[in-house]
Amino acid sequence: MTATLTNVLIIDDNDMIRSMLRLSLASEGYKVVAEAATGASGVQMAKTHQPQIVFLDIVLPDRNGIEMLSEIKAVAPDAIILMITSKNDGDSVRHSLEAGAKGYIIKPFTVSTVSKTLSNAIARAVEMR
Repeated sequence: MTATLTNVLIIDDNDMIRSMLRLSLASEGYKVVAEAATGASGVQMAKTHQPQIVFLDIVLPDRNGIEMLSEIKAVAPDAIILMITSKNDGDSVRHSLEAGAKGYIIKPFTVSTVSKTLSNAIARAVEMR
């Protein structure tokens, strides 16, 4: 983990997923500064809290997460965004990465999957800066 990249925003409409992510991230030393269950509140939380890392669900009740990537980047330009979804298809992965996501986690996930994906995303983001 990179010490300076610790503040996390979780945007997912599933309470259990948010809880699992929060616990997984806490065990790795990350701090969840905000959570949102909708796209609209997620964008507002990103603007307010300026997280360094964002976990973003693709399927939200009010928005498509892939389409939200640009909104999140506009209000929190340095955030590393990782998509989290049950959609395990090539188009979703490709569109997410093309839109600026640095990683992709398929539900259901394990703590080690979250940790490995996040570490890889941080490494890629640091290389690009």
